[in-house]
Amino acid sequence: MSTPSPGPSRPKDRCDFEIAIICALPLEADAIEALFDRYWDDDGSPFDKEPGDPNAYSTGVIGRHNVVLVHMPGMGKANAAAVAAKCHMSFPSIRLALVVGVCGVVPFRRNGDEIVLGDVVISDGIVQYDLGQRLPGQFVTKDTLLDALGRPNPEIRGVLAKLKTYRGQEDLTRKTIKFLDAMRCNPHLYATYPGSANDRLFEASYRHSEDQKSCDQAGCNGKLVSRRRLEMSGTHLTPAIHFGLMASGDSVMKSGEDRDKIAEAGDSIAFEMEGAGVWDNFPCIVIKGACDYADSHKSKVWQRYAAATAAACTKAFLSFWVPSFTQDIQGPATNFERRVSLQNQDYSGQSKAEPQGQPVFLVPFLKNDLFVGREDVLTRLRGLLFEQGRRKVALVGLGGIGKTQIALQLAFWVKENKQDYSVFWMPALSMAGFEQECMKLVKTLGIRCSEGEDAKDAVRQHLSSKDAGSWFLVVDNADDAEIFHKSTHTGGGILNFLPSSDNGRTLFTTRSKQVAIAAAKTAIEKLPQMHPEEAIDLLKRSLIDKDGLDDSESVSQLLDALTCLPLAIAQAAAYMNVYEISVAEYIRVFNDVDAENMTELLEQGFDDEVHYDSSQGAVATTWIVSFDRIRRTASAAADLLSFMAFIEPRGIPRSILPRLNTEQQMIQAIGTLTGHGFLSQRGREATFDMHSLVHLATRKWNEQQGLGVEMQQTTLARIADVFPTDKWENRDLWRQYLPHALRILETTGSAANEERCKLGYWVGRCLLVDGRTREAVSTLERVVAIQEKTTAEDHPGRLALQHELPRAYLADGQIKKAVEMLERVVAIREKIQAEDHPDRLASQHVLAQAYRDDNKNEKAVRLLEHVVAIRKKIQADDHPHRLISQHELAGAYLAHGQIKKAVEMLQHVEIKDQMTEELQRVREQLETIATNAMDGPQRSYADVARLIPFLPHNDSRTLAAPPNPMDVLYCTIDVSRLEDDEARLSAGTIRATVENEVRAELDNPTWRCRAVTKDPKNPHRVRITCRDESEHEIVKRVAETKLAPGARILRDDLYPIRVDNASRIAVLDEKNEVRVEITEMLGRENDTEVAKVAWLSKRDIPKAYGSMVVYLKKRSEARRFVNEGFFVAGEESGTTKAFERRERPKQCYNCQQITSHKAYQCDRPQVCGRCAQEGHHHSACTGTIPKCIPCGGPHESYSRNCRKLYPLQHE
Repeated sequence: MSTPSPGPSRPKDRCDFEIAIICALPLEADAIEALFDRYWDDDGSPFDKEPGDPNAYSTGVIGRHNVVLVHMPGMGKANAAAVAAKCHMSFPSIRLALVVGVCGVVPFRRNGDEIVLGDVVISDGIVQYDLGQRLPGQFVTKDTLLDALGRPNPEIRGVLAKLKTYRGQEDLTRKTIKFLDAMRCNPHLYATYPGSANDRLFEASYRHSEDQKSCDQAGCNGKLVSRRRLEMSGTHLTPAIHFGLMASGDSVMKSGEDRDKIAEAGDSIAFEMEGAGVWDNFPCIVIKGACDYADSHKSKVWQRYAAATAAACTKAFLSFWVPSFTQDIQGPATNFERRVSLQNQDYSGQSKAEPQGQPVFLVPFLKNDLFVGREDVLTRLRGLLFEQGRRKVALVGLGGIGKTQIALQLAFWVKENKQDYSVFWMPALSMAGFEQECMKLVKTLGIRCSEGEDAKDAVRQHLSSKDAGSWFLVVDNADDAEIFHKSTHTGGGILNFLPSSDNGRTLFTTRSKQVAIAAAKTAIEKLPQMHPEEAIDLLKRSLIDKDGLDDSESVSQLLDALTCLPLAIAQAAAYMNVYEISVAEYIRVFNDVDAENMTELLEQGFDDEVHYDSSQGAVATTWIVSFDRIRRTASAAADLLSFMAFIEPRGIPRSILPRLNTEQQMIQAIGTLTGHGFLSQRGREATFDMHSLVHLATRKWNEQQGLGVEMQQTTLARIADVFPTDKWENRDLWRQYLPHALRILETTGSAANEERCKLGYWVGRCLLVDGRTREAVSTLERVVAIQEKTTAEDHPGRLALQHELPRAYLADGQIKKAVEMLERVVAIREKIQAEDHPDRLASQHVLAQAYRDDNKNEKAVRLLEHVVAIRKKIQADDHPHRLISQHELAGAYLAHGQIKKAVEMLQHVEIKDQMTEELQRVREQLETIATNAMDGPQRSYADVARLIPFLPHNDSRTLAAPPNPMDVLYCTIDVSRLEDDEARLSAGTIRATVENEVRAELDNPTWRCRAVTKDPKNPHRVRITCRDESEHEIVKRVAETKLAPGARILRDDLYPIRVDNASRIAVLDEKNEVRVEITEMLGRENDTEVAKVAWLSKRDIPKAYGSMVVYLKKRSEARRFVNEGFFVAGEESGTTKAFERRERPKQCYNCQQITSHKAYQCDRPQVCGRCAQEGHHHSACTGTIPKCIPCGGPHESYSRNCRKLYPLQHE
């Protein structure tokens, strides 16, 4: 592929975008995004949009242009007009809007040219064919000057005139074909030509007979109109590009006769639905691919290909459109062309990042407009780094003296003056915070990081390579020598993960001379005290009311007291701004600070190696002045600050903070802290940073007041409460929370409480999922040690942790430790749990894995044979846990030399549909191993079996399993309505109660529940698994009568099947309601148990046959009817298939809106799902009148009564 045109640099803001591309359908947007040369959404911080703009945008590069892709919520002129108007708000510099997509075309132009499907039409102008008056017998369009849409502007007309020339059209067509050929390499775009056989044009008067059927299904056999282009082209046709008027309206044109009349009257060559809406808002061109002939024989077969030809033509067109300003040059290869060139390339599996095509600026702070002076320091740093070529330089100085602000100033200088340099910023306060930033870099830069590879290593390798280009890195707050040199978690400190390259420059900021020497050797710049003139200038810039600065004596006195320390000056100025007092008044407040308080605070030590007491006193005193005022006037803000003192000071998500009574109170509290300079917000993100000295002072003050332990426990409880599970969809959230969780776990030492163990459990699991095995081991070992000291050996929490720790040991290669602990866990579980208890089976399975890793294959086989035998009794054939155990057993057989048994085991796993191909692949691999086993050294099955993917368990009850020897019966108990939270029944209590009562009733002292488990999706529901129907009835009766009042026995699980072509009169009565006796009748006719029936087809359309869903009581019966393919209704048989529930719209459970984002991504105020009021969760709601946010109805926002969330129930 030829070298692409130079690309533009990343826009500074939304005002730098000049091209908007508007698409009405997702398939149209897919085609455009596939042609992006670069995605700005994936490179740096998002550009977002203006408040009040509801549009959705994607930003990127096409050729020489930064473009914004606008995703319309629906088709039509009205939607297009609204989208264009709002787009103006967020992107005010748009010079050209391109409406791109598919359209219907007029097959023959006045000049005789043919337009065939797949051709592209570019608008000369727009005609609103449906704007006019409906008169008796005719429709008259409005064509007055005020009603007609204007012609394109001179720039657009000039470009179109150029493209209509012979050479221009040749170039445009050639480039379109080039981009279209590239798109065909992506199988997800379906950009291949559907074939001339599918391009059928009927005479305009021949109408399609049945609207809901295709021409083949409806038997359309009218006379076809011959086209010379199709007859001469053979099997493939090159798309042609046509220029002309486009007819735009709000209705879909599906009439050949009306098409020809409108085309004849206005000389239109195509019909579309969005151009007229955009035309009045932006200079506009419509570029659309022909997907039908605007007649009644419409088909969607051509839509994907037509969208691809339109997108390819759009990219070609933009190569002729000249940007209004000179663009920076992009790297030699665009992302799009790289994707195409790599389609058939084999990868070596090594972690190798794509070349850094263009410099990036990844700094989490805005430029400090209040920065003053320090020019001498900046000059020396620039000289060391960029003139003398020192790769690593350290800036060392007192905390609060301005090191971070100088580094920030230098970072922006590099951005503006060294435009070939990328700029990165890494915090070094803790290893967790450093690792979090490395993960962000991996994602932002597109660094290839294989599963299990350390993100820190991946970043180091990438920045150390030539592919990274030139870069400048700031390692900020490297104050702790222990963290910098070595770490108890990782076996290496931050220093071990820093890149080294002739193309890279690194600046360290630190309070530690020891760290400075280790990092930069002799290239050390010691930051001196700020000059008095610079301090005065900083004070002037920081104060809103500058009248008091005329009192030079007071100013001088204040700066002397503050020792010209920038942090102290900033805090003092923030106080004076908030409370509107003069410099002289602040000095009086400053001097009134309790000397004893300050002394005790200072005695705690600020850990500076280059400190001097007067400066420490300045920071502490300004902090005490402000904090004391906040404590007296805004206690909520003081509580938040105290909370933050016990977590990481950088990257604090708003969602991790303790909830206050109302959202307004939270906003005011955060505003108070930012106003006093205690917190700074990262742009528009809901993320905050606190200066390390403010963080330290707050923590030391709490400890001095005797509140340290209490605040630690409060902080621990909050983080334990909000920390997410290790589900993959929570990954971004847990990565934000991990540095803070690890900090509070470390600072609470060996404190033994439930919250610490709960948090440690989930932190350990998340670390393990993230591949941070050593940290996972360390975290889990600490909480396991606590549990072993404080709980009995059969305590559920202790067993859960002791089950999890060996998994981490195995991942870390500590096999002996894993085996030893798991053997103890399994022995205890075998004493206290039934043999089919899921926890017991899980621990036995992991122990068997450990045996295999320890080469104890005989033990592994015996244990896995037992697990598989139990799982066969209690789990469906396609249950994922059963499949995993069978796969593991097959591997154990192979490792033990029992190759035939290994192959037979997988052959016995009957998996339908989507798993068949995977199973066949695995069987072929096993057979290959078996064939080659005698020719060489025996291979371990682990390399094969552990790579076998399995599908997540489908909660749908449609066809949960193939026919079983017995159906699994559950008695489900809901305990959420018990009056006292503490009285809620645990699974153990329920098991004991039920077993005692059933033993007495059956006179069987050894009877035990088959299994009692908590519902993983609802902790207030407990499920008792029963062996047969008689046992099921006894357990239900006991549960209803013997458990605590308020416990509810839920209805039995039902298994729906869909029945098509069912007799309407057999199911519905004369009022179109489902007959009362229908369940009994259908059960009798089909010899099964029917629980309920719902009619799916529209009831107001009197068709003789329709569709229904039948809910059966047994899973095996549902499978039987689907396999047999019929179901009797009124002595007539309907056809059966699996019932697929209509997916409900996605809903955010924070704002309760129907939207694409999830609760943890939501930046809106929390809204109660019950009363629709802001500021509290529905579990804490005291309201009595429910209200639904999505539909406005008198019920909860998550209720099945909502017509928008559950439309099927209301049809």
